[in-house]
Formats: sequence, structure tokens, C-alpha cells
Amino acid sequence: MTSIVRRGYRSLRRLAGPKRARLKVPGYFEDPSDLVLTTASGRDNIALKLARQGWYGFEPPVPDVIAACVQLCGGTFFDVGANTGIYSLLAARSSATVQVHAFEPYARARAILQKNITTNTLSHRIRIVQHALSDQPGTQDLYVPLQNHGSIESSCSLNADFKKEHASVLKVQVTTIDDYVRAEEVDNLSLIKIDVESTEHRVVAGSAQTISRDRPLLVLEILHLADHQRLDRFCREESYRVFTLQHDVIQGRKRVAFNNSAWNQCFCPSEKIHLLERCAHTIGLGFNSRHI
Repeated sequence: MTSIVRRGYRSLRRLAGPKRARLKVPGYFEDPSDLVLTTASGRDNIALKLARQGWYGFEPPVPDVIAACVQLCGGTFFDVGANTGIYSLLAARSSATVQVHAFEPYARARAILQKNITTNTLSHRIRIVQHALSDQPGTQDLYVPLQNHGSIESSCSLNADFKKEHASVLKVQVTTIDDYVRAEEVDNLSLIKIDVESTEHRVVAGSAQTISRDRPLLVLEILHLADHQRLDRFCREESYRVFTLQHDVIQGRKRVAFNNSAWNQCFCPSEKIHLLERCAHTIGLGFNSRHI
């Protein structure tokens, strides 16, 4: 099949697919209204999966974990690498009081994020932030992978080595969580979701003062290229426990490591393990704090 034929086939498939995903949320949500997400004419794979498979169509059990933790902890939620916004939207609907800050430096994803927020009338609850997050403020290169798949790219990274080839390199403004929290006078940062394609350790490093002050739970995507050693050292030094988020259980681990069956992990302050256990019970997952 030639590249022209493949592109034509993808275009036809997108046009024939659903225009929106209407997602029924679980009963524990404080706002039971359906979430509505645009598929961006079939270009948003996250919305497409949700449209076709429902609640469990994307990264289970992470949507439940984030929604339940936000509801239990309250305060402020940072969605770092928000993409088109599924976790920001879920957090705002799960809790009537949580304030959401959605960090997304890639303009094409950010435009869809804005549309999803507007569609769900959540502009007063979710603030979009164009900055990327790292360990130093300034301007950095954002590497956009080759986009021969026809979908909104979800793997942009500040790490040039995350993908072998790039479609473009964009200059983006970068800040740290500590600087942002000070500038915006953010109180009680209770949960941070970090999905930044291998530079999670830099985001964590730029959060040191806030983490010491607020002791938030962290939910991170830990891929094979992540800096496992630096993340593991952070957990040891700051008394955080490591858990993998598996489809049926939140499982304690001895150390941070890539897990092919559970890319998403939770770093939980040792004094808040009871909250993570309550979260597991709320969403019907098993919970095992014993290290394996």
C-alpha cells in the first residue's frame, strides 16, 4: 500500500468515525453529567477510544484513580502534559471544589483542550497554562515527532532523544511548579499528574519546595526511557512510596522501574497511604501496600 493510499484510507476512516465521545461517569462523581469530548474529526485517538469503548477505553484504572483521589483530597490538581484534557475534565467533574490547572505547551492539542473545556462549561474550573514544566524556567525546544499517522500528536517532549525523528522543533516557554505556585499563589496542591514523555524527573525536581510544603500525591507515566534512578532517589529521600496502577489492584513496589503491564504509577507520601487505600476502595480496586 503506497503512502498516498494509506493517507487516503486514514482520512476516510476519520470522516466515517464518531464526531464526539459522550462519556457516562461513575456514580461517585459529584457532578453526574456526561462528559462530551470532540474527536477532532477523528484526529484525537483518546476521544475515539472513549467513544468506541466507553469509560474503560483509555488507560484504566488511571481515570478512576485521578477522579477518586481528587475527590478525597480536594485542593488543587495540576495536569502536567494535559494534551486534549481528559484528566482535567474528569477531575473538575469528580469534585465540585477542586481547582484544575492544565499545562499543555503544544498548540494543536491545546486548541482541542480549550474546545472540550468550553463544551462542558468548565472554563471557570479549569485554567489552561501554555508553559511546559521542567526544573529550570526559560525557553526550551519542544520536539514534535513525525506525524504520518494523521492524529493529534501526543508524544511531544523536551527530550530530543525520546523519538528518533521529528516533524518539527518548537520554541516553548518553560517554568517550574515551584515558580508557578509562587507566582499564582496556589494553595494546597494535592495531586499532580505528570505525563511528559521521559522528563518526569525534571518536573519533580522543579517542584521540591511545593512537594515539601503540600505533600501531594503524584501520578506519573513511567516509560522505559524515564530516569528511574532519579525518580527512585526522590521517593527514598522524600519518604514517598511507589505503587503501580494495575487494572485490578494498586500494588506497592520496592522501587521505581518500568513495568510493561502498568506504565502509570503513583508516588504516595508515606503519611497518606490511607488516602490511596480509600481511593482504591472507592473505585473497586484491590490495594496491597506490601512491596514486591
